[in-house]
Amino acid sequence: HKMVEILETYKKNADGGLVKIFSGESHWNFYDWSEFSEGRCGKAEEPIADCYINTLFVIALDSFEYICEKASLPFPYVSMADKMRDLINKHFYVGNGRYTVVEGKAQYTNLVNALAILSGAAKGDAARQTAERIIEGNLSDCSLSMKVLEYDALLSVNTEKYSPVILDEIR
Repeated sequence: HKMVEILETYKKNADGGLVKIFSGESHWNFYDWSEFSEGRCGKAEEPIADCYINTLFVIALDSFEYICEKASLPFPYVSMADKMRDLINKHFYVGNGRYTVVEGKAQYTNLVNALAILSGAAKGDAARQTAERIIEGNLSDCSLSMKVLEYDALLSVNTEKYSPVILDEIR
């Protein structure tokens, strides 16, 4: 029941299918201590959709679907994650394996691109291209606390290829 309440809160904060960040001085849209990810603590932000909140919402939907399946419970959001993945690609994918944080802005981060892979928005060849953009080092890096998501994304694309890269970075 609590998961449904949480997902409904995000769903109600959607406009045109995309979830918007939460506005008002009492909300802090924080994802990481890195460029384009830190939000504005104590300051109202424009309620726009960003790639972070939407990929995280898709991951939450997929996780809840898995829980419902294992618990033999009905899943109330059938096909919503697939629709969200399509919207993420339409609004945040800029080509050449890159996703931007905010539509129309050049805000490219390892974290948002990793979340695009983990959410399933980037799949197949697009996921492989996105993984290459992450390891090239031209995107804004994430902090150590978020590296686990970056590493999970890379390993989900190609464990054999990216394991040595990840281990070298850890070393």
